[in-house]
Parts: sequence; structure tokens; C-alpha cells
Amino acid sequence: MKISLLFLLLSIQPLFSAELYGQVKSIHDGDTLTMVTDTGERKKVRLIGIDTPEVSFNGHSQGEIALVARDTLRTLIPIGSRILVDVEDYSLHHSRQLGTIFFDGKNINLTLVEMGVAAPYIIAPFDKSLTHDYLEAAKIAFENQEGFLFNEEVMPYEFRMIVQGRKGTNYVGNKETKELFYPDQVESVPFYQRIFFRSYEYALERGYFLP
Repeated sequence: MKISLLFLLLSIQPLFSAELYGQVKSIHDGDTLTMVTDTGERKKVRLIGIDTPEVSFNGHSQGEIALVARDTLRTLIPIGSRILVDVEDYSLHHSRQLGTIFFDGKNINLTLVEMGVAAPYIIAPFDKSLTHDYLEAAKIAFENQEGFLFNEEVMPYEFRMIVQGRKGTNYVGNKETKELFYPDQVESVPFYQRIFFRSYEYALERGYFLP
């Protein structure tokens, strides 16, 4: 249920974007942190568009690569850093805000992908330019053997499915070929070309097709 809700929320077209400024208080893993905004609100932020190995998910961990991703984020934005979060007008269980982190003018979400410690996690609809940037960065990281990606480790999304003993519910498109695959065929698409769709009809509207 938790993963299905995450997919749903990540796939909703945002009503509007807003900016939050605040200080980093803690970093749980490579794609989740807690901040205190300039107005004094404490917010848990999930970095949108990316997915990092799980430090702890239902009692299971992806081990060293998860710790490396977490520590990389802690290095990029040390505890106490003042950050800008470009957020969307919805949250997960009213406690986890989706957003893009900026620090010293740098897109931290994208940087993690460039370093090979985060996989792109693109769920349509998503900004076209960012989709291109994230997928291209992942491909380059893979080809240059950066981080964990070049080892073709189990992607975080697949790891969560394995732990839960279930398959995903979203169709998977290959951005390069426009081929579309059923949810249980996620491995048919290289991780650096994957775009998830919440429905078959929506994928067809975007020009994707079953091979």
C-alpha cells in the first residue's frame, strides 16, 4: 500500500510549485531528509525524480551502497546547511514533502544521479527537460562506471518489490524506443531509460506502444 501510494503521488500533475528555504536537520538516507523551514516548520522531504538504495525498508537493507548514498548526501549538504527546496503542492501521508533540493545553486537530486549513487525515478507526467537530464546523467554514470549503478545492482524500486513479495503496478516505458512493457517486465528496460506510467491508456497517449 505504501509503495502504491508513493507511485500515485509522484505521478499526480502538481497544482503549483513553491519554494521552501530552511536548514537541514537530519538525513535518513540518500533521498530523504528532515529540514526546519525559515518559518519554523519541521518537514520531511523526499527528493523527487530519483531513488537511492534503502538503508532500512521493512527491516531490510541494501547494505553498503545504501550507506554510501546516505553519506554522499550528507557530504553534499552537511547538517546545518541552508537549502532551497522546490516543492510540489502535495505530500505523502501529510508528512513527506516531494521536492528538488538546491544548495549553492546546484540541483542536488541531479548531482546524486551524476555521481552514480541514485537511480532516476521518473513517473509521468514529469518535466521533460528534467527527464532528459536525469536519464542522460544515469546513462553516463553507468558507462563511466560511477557509483553502484555500473554494477547493475538491484534498483531500489525493485528491491522494495522483492521485500514485499510483489510486482509493481505501473507500466514501464523505454524513453529511447518508445516501447511499453507490463509492470512485471521492468527489467526489460535499462534503468537509465525507464519512465513509469500509471495506466496503459496514458502511456499510449504519450506515444508509447507494446512491442
